[in-house]
Amino acid sequence: MSTATAVKIPSGEEALSEGEVRAWRGLLRAHACLAKRLDAELEQAHGLPMTSYEVLHHLEDASGGRMRMCDLAERAQLSRSGLTRLVDRLERDGLLARPRRRVPQLPAVIGVICGHEAAVRADIE
Repeated sequence: MSTATAVKIPSGEEALSEGEVRAWRGLLRAHACLAKRLDAELEQAHGLPMTSYEVLHHLEDASGGRMRMCDLAERAQLSRSGLTRLVDRLERDGLLARPRRRVPQLPAVIGVICGHEAAVRADIE
């Protein structure tokens, strides 16, 4: 199951006008600039890139601070392998935990480590 958001590309009959294409490109540029700036500010202020912050924020909002990896990947719009690499880093940094003994038939679950919920919450405010 893909985690990418489906986008319908218009056929030749529904093509965007020149003005609409310029507006779309402007929106994409603005989004990219904003994301880059937010990422740099979060990294400088808290030592966390935006993707790490987003994953921790989703976990903090989840019931019991725990989520299945596949659900978290979809919510954060990350590939499963990308989320696994990110979770590895966050776990190494002591910001979240995964159960060590996993039953193969059960989904992988991760959770925010006690004490770090306040840090995630403080970053929001």
